[in-house]
Order: sequence, then C-alpha cells, then structure tokens
Amino acid sequence: MNSANNDNSMPLNHNKLSNDIVLFVSKLMIFTFFLYGLFMAALPDHLNLETERNKWVAISFIKNPRVLLEMSLLHEREGHKKSALRDIKAAIGLLELYGAKQETINSYTKRLSDLKKMKNYQKT
Repeated sequence: MNSANNDNSMPLNHNKLSNDIVLFVSKLMIFTFFLYGLFMAALPDHLNLETERNKWVAISFIKNPRVLLEMSLLHEREGHKKSALRDIKAAIGLLELYGAKQETINSYTKRLSDLKKMKNYQKT
C-alpha cells in the first residue's frame, strides 16, 4: 500500500484560515471597544483637574522643587499667575520638608512675593 493514499489529513484551506483570522480580529476589536466603553461609563471622572483641590493633589506627586519652579516660570510666561503661585508654593513646601538651605528657600520665597505683586495676569 502506498502511504500517500493512507494519509487521512485534510489539506489546509488557506482561504478559510485567513477568513477565520479576520473574523477573530474583528470580534476582538468589537469586544475591546465595548469593554472600553463599559469602563469609561462606570468610572467616575476623577481625572478632572478643573478644581483647585484636584490641581493641588496632582502637583503633590511632584517631589522635585526645581521642576515646580520651572512649571511656575512656564505658567507665568503663559499669563497664568494663579497656577504659577500654586507651583512655587508647593516648591517652597518641598524645600522646607527636605531641609534645604535657607538661601535657597529665600530665593523661592522672593519669587513668590514677586508673583504676588504682579498685576496683569489671567486667572486659571
């Protein structure tokens, strides 16, 4: 007997295989979008940074006073005095927490007082 004749395996149908893959990927994408929609509908909007409290909480994760100083300078250039004040106050708090030199704290405090004296600014 010829062994080729006894082979009971079916030849691969590549068209059916590619159609199955396309169908699987399509169903996976639909399921992913559905799951994303469920999560977005179920989760409360805690990422809203519009309130002053939420902005303070967000910058509390920054542990580098120099970064906060740079953010303050950026906000000042953009005309956002309130944000600049918030950032420099947080930086001063970190400097005090870390026990920085008084001259460093004084330079940040001077910036804070200069910002407070500014008259033309946009509230944010």
